[in-house]
Amino acid sequence: MDTQEKSIIDIKLIGEKALRRSPEIEMERHRALSDMLHHNHFIIKDYENESPYRLELEVVQRTLQIRAKNSEDEDLTTIYIGLKSLQKTIKDYFMMCESFYQIMRKNDHAKMEAVDMGRRAIHNEGAEMLVQMLEKYAECDILTARQLFTLICVLHIRITNL
Repeated sequence: MDTQEKSIIDIKLIGEKALRRSPEIEMERHRALSDMLHHNHFIIKDYENESPYRLELEVVQRTLQIRAKNSEDEDLTTIYIGLKSLQKTIKDYFMMCESFYQIMRKNDHAKMEAVDMGRRAIHNEGAEMLVQMLEKYAECDILTARQLFTLICVLHIRITNL
């Protein structure tokens, strides 16, 4: 059992307006939210003593807004992260996911493993970039960053109408 205290106790995605998402994207969204709530490490600088947090994620004009509240739902701060440097990685991740899902539907196990390795590599790259982008605002482990990257991609679907 995970005895590490979690620093995020609730996370909401604001502005999800995609009318249709594929079942695979819905599964990724659900898994990221669930995994995030079971294991996370996200400590906001200057608000360390206010943990655990309730977070709201929203993408507004290519900027990720992370609104943080304490466990009593009182506003603490908002972190603004420009997503321009992540755009190519997000686009590459979408393309790899689409390829992976197409191959998966065809049940082509030989190609599936290779494409999945590429997909995971791009996912890790996005998470590592996110850790660096957040470092002046918050301390975040790589597993939490991976889930955040997935959720940013889900929110990005609405923005790009993919």
